[in-house]
Amino acid sequence: MAPLWFAAQLCFNYSLAATTVTSNTILASTSSLFTYALSCVLLREAFTAYKLTAILLCITGPPAPALASLQ
Repeated sequence: MAPLWFAAQLCFNYSLAATTVTSNTILASTSSLFTYALSCVLLREAFTAYKLTAILLCITGPPAPALASLQ
């Protein structure tokens, strides 16, 4: 598991050279949505509105300050 996490962090750091921090923050915050979607499909995780609401709150939180800095 550690090598996978290290590779993901390395890719994230390299991506900072190709895009803005704001874009990276938005993309990184959506990872929970993709993880949940894949767990529903591959692991047959139960889809619930409660979990989806929690994920949407996680997605909207981090980009808010990043988008505010654009103005």
